Amino acid sequence: MTKRDILKKVVAADRPLKGLKVRDLMSVPLITVSPDTTIRQCSIIMLDANIRRAVVMQDGRPVGIVSDTDIFQAVEERGWGPD
Repeated sequence: MTKRDILKKVVAADRPLKGLKVRDLMSVPLITVSPDTTIRQCSIIMLDANIRRAVVMQDGRPVGIVSDTDIFQAVEERGWGPD
């Protein structure tokens, strides 16, 4: 669930927050990557899904979140470079 989900599904839709559940606001399907996914491939996955964050999954469990800001920062610090 992101700020964009809340803006779109609550504010723009003029829905009251009372009684809403996370499932009412969350984005589906959940887009995931593994810790071994390259930055380039993660970028492509996120662009194709039109999302700004992806859940990092390992052994069926969430272990983190990678955001477009994380990718921008890594590229700025280290350059794009080869995969």
